[in-house]
Amino acid sequence: MVHTETLYKKILRLVLPISFQQLMLALVAASDAVMLGRLNQNAMSAASLASQVTFVFNLFMTAFVIGENMFVAQYFGKKDETAISKTVSLVLQISCLMAIPFLVCSLFFPDHLMRFFTNESDLIKMGSEYLRYVGISYLFSAIAQVCLTAMKNCGAVNISTLVSSLTVILNIVLNAVFIFGLLGFPVMGIRGAALATTTATAVQMIFSVCYLKIKMRWMKVYLPKKPWKWQSSFRERRRRSVK
Repeated sequence: MVHTETLYKKILRLVLPISFQQLMLALVAASDAVMLGRLNQNAMSAASLASQVTFVFNLFMTAFVIGENMFVAQYFGKKDETAISKTVSLVLQISCLMAIPFLVCSLFFPDHLMRFFTNESDLIKMGSEYLRYVGISYLFSAIAQVCLTAMKNCGAVNISTLVSSLTVILNIVLNAVFIFGLLGFPVMGIRGAALATTTATAVQMIFSVCYLKIKMRWMKVYLPKKPWKWQSSFRERRRRSVK
């Protein structure tokens, strides 16, 4: 009975911060819709359509971090720091490579992306402005999500949730500042919503990277000179752990 209660406490300690983080992310989407809706209906619709690109990007990232979760949690339980470093490094490489096409298309071909979702010229134009400002955030987000996942699985779940939550609050505040031109900033409208997202994501990336560098110095993120040998040794290590 004691062991069961301990298990429940550990599960709640993991689930509650993650659930709170998801709630905060939902609040960002809601704040975008409310604030842009106060400007005009087209701005809200264009941002909603353009954010579908982000939705597709996050689908890829979800798959990557789920795999990272499985391996890092297992290796952290075994206290295999080398395997954790290699896992994080590999997922970080793949995530950044995957983010580059999203970044390039958003910066240089946003109108083509918008035509997948609408044929209305006004929405295409406004959505393209949004994508140009939000494009660089895909690379920031890829790095941040990989680092935060590593933190969650290496005993820093509360810190990672705190960073994510504060980033969401920053995003909401910057939405108001940039969209409506508060605190002396110019009124940017839909571009302000995108700039707020990019700025908040950049801050999230900086915090997560700094935490790994300062508090988790044992974790080494590096690019191997011979990736095929690294992947081969990684598979061999995985086979040994299964046995």
